[in-house]
Amino acid sequence: MIFLTFVHQETSLNDLVGKTESRILDEIMTSYPSYNWKTQAIIATFIIQTVPVIVMALVYTCLKKFVRDSKNSLLIQLMYAFTFGSIMGDVFFHIFPSLNNYHTQDGKVFERHQQIRMHYYFVGGMILSYFLEVIINRLFSNPCNQNSDLNEDESRDKRGDSSPVILAFFGDFFHNFADGLAIASTFGLSPKLGLTTAVASFIHEIPDEIGDFAYLYKNGYGYRQALSYQLLTGFGSIMGAFTSFTFSGNTTIEMVAVSGGLFTYMSLLVFLNDLRDSSRISWAIANTILIFLGLYVMQTVALFQKS
Repeated sequence: MIFLTFVHQETSLNDLVGKTESRILDEIMTSYPSYNWKTQAIIATFIIQTVPVIVMALVYTCLKKFVRDSKNSLLIQLMYAFTFGSIMGDVFFHIFPSLNNYHTQDGKVFERHQQIRMHYYFVGGMILSYFLEVIINRLFSNPCNQNSDLNEDESRDKRGDSSPVILAFFGDFFHNFADGLAIASTFGLSPKLGLTTAVASFIHEIPDEIGDFAYLYKNGYGYRQALSYQLLTGFGSIMGAFTSFTFSGNTTIEMVAVSGGLFTYMSLLVFLNDLRDSSRISWAIANTILIFLGLYVMQTVALFQKS
């Protein structure tokens, strides 16, 4: 009985999301400029990367007003938890289903060996993240202190261990590049399909940017630095769109797989690692609730994308 109730609720949610999607897209289509598909793709990509800057300004105002100790703040912890849940939801509700049910341009579904190859790209993204972290740690460590473990630990503490920040930059840039490829490719197929991809990308971009900003704020980065970070990573989406105009978009799914591995490694390295340091049971409970909230938001976005 409980299972049937859950199935009924899930079906109702699918119907509700589908109807809401149609209404939203119809409203956007009536007001969206009727330019050629390349111009539409650039406009959508620019909006997706610009609006989160406004969100970051609101988050910064909130943090500056309510957070006195950024390293021991419940608000920072909750933002971390929500971001971790949203990233995991993005991986398991969006990226994995895309890898397993990807359709080629001729309408064929990936065969089993092709699906396994896509998962290799995903794991490759995680391994690439590990390799980049090791390289960055070596580059930013003091060569004079590499022979002393104690001095190396002290120097790492002084510089604040910037390797996760640089890894996050590469991960965000690569992910935005893949988003730009996907948005431009779908606009080339149809404006409505392109808008569906753009709206879904916009929704899942917001929790990612909130988490990035919270992490930068906690590690001593100011608003201007975080804004520069956002603008630089957002440029990857524009590059992805122009790349799609020039070359075939067949490599988009591989980009999505690699970026999924990068994000998974980053979420485990940065967000989950900090969440494990929660010293209070009440904070742990609140974090768990926000993780499930992030998962639920990404599930809703995944249903929105499903046609």
